Amino acid sequence: MPEREMTERNEDAEYKACVFDFDGTVIDTMECFAATAAKVMEQSFGLERAEGRRLYLETSGLPFRLQLEEMFPDDLRNDEAAGVFERAKMRDITQARFFPEVKGIIDELRGRGILVAISSNNFAVNVNGLLGEAAIDVDLVLSYHPGFHKGDPHFLRILAHWGLEHSQVLYIGDSIKDALWAREYGVDFVARTGTAAREMFEKAFPEFRVVDDLRDVLSIVFPDSGSSE
Repeated sequence: MPEREMTERNEDAEYKACVFDFDGTVIDTMECFAATAAKVMEQSFGLERAEGRRLYLETSGLPFRLQLEEMFPDDLRNDEAAGVFERAKMRDITQARFFPEVKGIIDELRGRGILVAISSNNFAVNVNGLLGEAAIDVDLVLSYHPGFHKGDPHFLRILAHWGLEHSQVLYIGDSIKDALWAREYGVDFVARTGTAAREMFEKAFPEFRVVDDLRDVLSIVFPDSGSSE
């Protein structure tokens, strides 16, 4: 996607850039992925589907191969199971839809001078393809390839690319891993409920804000003026 030049900061804004996680935060994929992951884990490891779904959501945020490593350390079946999941996921994602408020939120942020990035452990072909189909324009897309993933590698690229300080970046995600990465790297975070419950975020990360509606991000970024709508 074409990049914008660094714009002058909106004086009403608390941040210069918003970084959105992808799956479960801006696009409705997590329930479908959880069902697929549970089926794969049942077939590969004999795990009951309800337990597989729970474990998938608890460890979400990581590439599935690393999720499996957390669940089944050093298991020789992990590589094959991850391959089965990723092939099924490519089919699942063709049915995915962005949450209806997302395009308006991103358009408003960018229209008011805020840089917007996507940080995803999904593959570039999926992320870019779905953004293009939905006509959602962002300033930077960071996706997964070996050695380059959500957390420090993506944050380092974002700050270096735009010449920003940690305090100028707001990260928005739906998983406990997202919140953990934000805490470890030292950027502010907003948790979107859905994949994990509000109570989980509030107990583990009392320093971060939690929203049930992604539109509330606008009043966090522009605390004095709120949404322009």
